[in-house]
Amino acid sequence: MQKQEVNIRLPRFTIDMTPQLTGLLWTLGIKDIFSPTEADLRGISNELFLTDIIHRALIQVDEKGSLANAATVALAERIGHVDEQYFEANRPFSFLVMDKKSGVVLFIGRIASF
Repeated sequence: MQKQEVNIRLPRFTIDMTPQLTGLLWTLGIKDIFSPTEADLRGISNELFLTDIIHRALIQVDEKGSLANAATVALAERIGHVDEQYFEANRPFSFLVMDKKSGVVLFIGRIASF
């Protein structure tokens, strides 16, 4: 697959999620940190344990641009005539927000209706 500049048209959308991660971490076997008798956070405090972990993710796309700056299209240049490519997201679609330097996927989303 070749990188190419693409003119893209997206609908306005906002995804704002605040999942509680405690259950997921518990399923992965990370339990002691949530126990008042088993937690070992002595580098911070001897009397400390976690009750919950909450993460907030916000993606906002509108006519001004995107809130997640990493959501940019990779650019390439070609010598000679290049036909402009267009993509209009006028039906349900999925998207990724990646860190350009590391290639790590930061967000994955799906827009089903707009």
